[in-house]
Amino acid sequence: MTTKLTAHKLLCALAVLYVLSPLQANAQGTVQAWRQVVGISQGMPEPGGSWSSDWEQTRGSYHGVDVDISGNAYVLWFQEMIDPATGGAVESSYLSRFNAAGVRQFTYTIGRYPISYAPNCFGVYVAPLIGGQQYVYVVMGEAPTEFNVLSGNLWVYKFNTAGHMVWPARAVVDLSTKYFCQFAGFYPGADDHAYIAFDSATTNTTESVFRMVTLDSNGQILADHENPNIWPEGLGYQLAFADQPSAKFEPIRHRWVAIGWDPHLTTIFNVPPVHWGVYDPDTGAQDYGETVSDFINTTTNTAYRFRYNVEVLPGGNLAVITNMAQKPAGSSMEPTPYHNIRVLGPDNELKWRYPHGDASGWGNHVVSFNMNSPIYFSGYPFITETLGNGTTFTQAESFMPQWLERFGWDGVPLSHANNQPAFFMIPSPEGFYSFTNDDANPYPNTTRLLFNHFTGGNADFQMIYAEPTPDINSLYEGPGQLSGFASYSDPTNSYGYALIYLPHHLDDNGHTVDGQYPALVLDRFATGLELSSLVAPASVRQMHACAVSISLTGPATGAGYIVGLISNSSKLLMPNGTRSQNFRIMPGQKSINVTLNAGAVIATTNVSLLATQNNVRRDATVAVTP
Repeated sequence: MTTKLTAHKLLCALAVLYVLSPLQANAQGTVQAWRQVVGISQGMPEPGGSWSSDWEQTRGSYHGVDVDISGNAYVLWFQEMIDPATGGAVESSYLSRFNAAGVRQFTYTIGRYPISYAPNCFGVYVAPLIGGQQYVYVVMGEAPTEFNVLSGNLWVYKFNTAGHMVWPARAVVDLSTKYFCQFAGFYPGADDHAYIAFDSATTNTTESVFRMVTLDSNGQILADHENPNIWPEGLGYQLAFADQPSAKFEPIRHRWVAIGWDPHLTTIFNVPPVHWGVYDPDTGAQDYGETVSDFINTTTNTAYRFRYNVEVLPGGNLAVITNMAQKPAGSSMEPTPYHNIRVLGPDNELKWRYPHGDASGWGNHVVSFNMNSPIYFSGYPFITETLGNGTTFTQAESFMPQWLERFGWDGVPLSHANNQPAFFMIPSPEGFYSFTNDDANPYPNTTRLLFNHFTGGNADFQMIYAEPTPDINSLYEGPGQLSGFASYSDPTNSYGYALIYLPHHLDDNGHTVDGQYPALVLDRFATGLELSSLVAPASVRQMHACAVSISLTGPATGAGYIVGLISNSSKLLMPNGTRSQNFRIMPGQKSINVTLNAGAVIATTNVSLLATQNNVRRDATVAVTP
């Protein structure tokens, strides 16, 4: 099973040096399996070329990585190149595939563009199984004026999993007649159709409409409809590091679910009321919708503002968060947030609501892996406002602390915890993965990007993407940038891929100050009974033996757990006298000690050891001394 995530517009700017926390493991069995560099910012030739790169990014994609059922990760990325003949800058787009072991299996050059014409990127999407195979879609937009905004056409490329184009040419959705068009969502269907949603306006004086386009299996437009009763916009939550689409496709219903405004009404604050609805891509009709208007209670002189967030849950169900902020009208004091959550069934009938009134705090996100898993709900205890005139409320930011609640599918609360790093969640069989921005201490002007895994409602693993010595005068302070996350699972374990852009500090001329450059990296994580660590001594004398320890995240089960160990030199050999050997960690044991034998050397020789199992790698270096 695959689950997909959103991602972020990567900063093209040059920034400070970043480091990551060490590889970590926990009793629940989550580890970082490996890291591969998708692209570095200097000295990496373009495939088939010899230009040097200036930086890598994903050109605004919030969905820069996806995964197939075999665990292959597909990454859409861009690289700016300097043409040595002209000195001009061009930008190239690529699709790369990495297998579960971290081996890059291909890189396909999609296109090359002048910098002034470089397209925006809306992501890579892997379709479900269709006739025993899967397809990979790449979605980009022509001549963007800003993130997610199109001023030309939308391009859709269809590949097979081997990296070969399925369509003889890219599919083109003509947007040139529109004054304004914003990408709102994409879904590759099991019917071999591609579903696309837009926020679209014909002129600068007309309200936006919700446009739904369907491409058939050959890339031809099968349906193209507009609904004028909603102005799509992502109001529910906006991550500081990953902008979410305002339209999400629900395959069981075969419907788009969109949040936005009702353009035909106006509230007392001279803005449209918030609206969400369910829309048929085959006709453009709205099946169901809700609207709520801001208002001022003149008796109490209290102003009320509302926001919706709607999430697609398993089984055709929907989670609807209604957020409300209230404060004295005209006051400059911070607003007080309240919320409630409802779950609607596939027929849009209410299954349950919690609480029956409203609870304090601002709801952010709701996920569940399947209907046998809990429903997880995160939120923020308070919010801020952008203007102190009593008319503009904003939703909560993506910083700590978050509260986290678990519900059964009957609506019964199972747990509540405060101060949790659970702002944006991606469900997994045992719980969920999450990303959160956190204030980094002791650097008050910076933030850290936190990646966590939760088993049930408890965080049991954390990776921190943060800078160790930030430049407080830099305009580009902040964490590593999330450009996408995708996950899948097999009967025993679950796995996640995080695509992260890591800025590094360069001087004013863009030259490295420490030998490092910005990089786009792909991190793979594994949850379950996994290889945890390889511990070896720093050195061993020639013709002597040394012990290394191989550990798991938990006790071995069944007939035991087999781990491979490899030496890159005949100067340090396995017990069988060769450079590689498999070892069985017996049932109930978490580790095994292995005795290695050092050969004769005339000078100190560094030997690399590599332990591998289930595509998790751990390494160590031992110096063999005379």
